[in-house]
Amino acid sequence: MATGVVEMVNWDSGLFKFTPVWGLTFLTTVNIVIYIDRSVVGVSITQTVVHDLTSYKHGMGLSYQEAGALGSIFMLGYALSSPILAVSAQYIHPLFLMGTGLFVWSGATMMAGLSVDYPMLLIARIFTGVGEASFVCLAPPYIIDVAPPAKRTVSFTQMWLGIFYSAMIIGAALGFGYGTIVSQALGSWRWPFIIESLAMLPFILTCLVAYKDPVFRPKKLGGDDSEKANLWTQVKQLFNLRIFMLISLGYGGYAFTVGGLTFWAPDYQESFYGVNATTASLVLGGITVIAGFSGTMVGSVFTDRRLRPLQKSRDEGEISELEMLRIRTERTTGIMWLTLGAAASVALVGAIIPVYAVYLISLAISEFCIFL
Repeated sequence: MATGVVEMVNWDSGLFKFTPVWGLTFLTTVNIVIYIDRSVVGVSITQTVVHDLTSYKHGMGLSYQEAGALGSIFMLGYALSSPILAVSAQYIHPLFLMGTGLFVWSGATMMAGLSVDYPMLLIARIFTGVGEASFVCLAPPYIIDVAPPAKRTVSFTQMWLGIFYSAMIIGAALGFGYGTIVSQALGSWRWPFIIESLAMLPFILTCLVAYKDPVFRPKKLGGDDSEKANLWTQVKQLFNLRIFMLISLGYGGYAFTVGGLTFWAPDYQESFYGVNATTASLVLGGITVIAGFSGTMVGSVFTDRRLRPLQKSRDEGEISELEMLRIRTERTTGIMWLTLGAAASVALVGAIIPVYAVYLISLAISEFCIFL
């Protein structure tokens, strides 16, 4: 019975087949929509989503603590569902899982837009994280898998993943303007969520009807899994990788910082510098796009040049693939503590000196360093 179910969800037929480039384009576009949603909740300025939620006249009369929880509670659903999805990906085709997860995401954003009280809205945001996890966790390895085999070099992989993760910058910037404009134009904080939900439907359908290449089909349940470690063994292997654990903790700090910035920075500009709602939104979005893109591009070029001799040594057989990956990890993590330290130092200057121009310059430089 279980095998039959897996056969169904690994469905080989489809209406069309993604080429590598179109697959990357599709997944990046979906990622942009997801990060737009993250920023929509964080648009905490006058007459926009979170501000309206804290208003008794237009919203639910939430406290700032309750409104703030909406910006991060999705991570609860994300964290709880990610391990389950990681295991499921060993048996179910990633496109099917992504399509199912996006369906959950679409339903959760619609639920958010139709919420009648705070608990309902909070639950909706938790399930947004569940749906998001199925996509964000599975899309990057899928992109690497579908890349042309002849081009799966370190530089090429970095470039493709860089394109995919650029959605974080684009989506975050677009979300500020989108949340502001739509909620003001239609007179309610609900409409940004409802429109997002409907906009995701074509992407869900695409995932479900696309051809699912048997090359990427995981093993059947009940098949020969002798060479595959059990779940507990895989977990122990991950926890024994100190560099992986440290990078994961570091990324958690990065997500905490960027999440707090995107949620409260517009309100901070309005409250402390008297900047109007539209200006605060556009300024933050513009800085994020410029600093994010330039930081990502400079970081990619710098890393590529720094690692090029290493790639050459691997190609000439002087070092193994495993040794190359080890040295590459050491060198890139060695750069990160410098860039993040610079970002923290510059940001502190902007927080201490109460001058709007200094704040904007420090914000731009610190974001540039973070995205390096």
